[in-house]
Amino acid sequence: MDTLKIMQTAIRGRWAVAAIFLANGFLTGAWAPQIPVVLTRLD
Repeated sequence: MDTLKIMQTAIRGRWAVAAIFLANGFLTGAWAPQIPVVLTRLD
């Protein structure tokens, strides 16, 4: 493998990890405020 190919692979991986962290943040941010509602309905 040449250096350019390695760098492209690393950059692609970095974007993939950033996308996963972003999606996880959005999902956690949308789910966490719903916890009190769920707890109230369970009582």
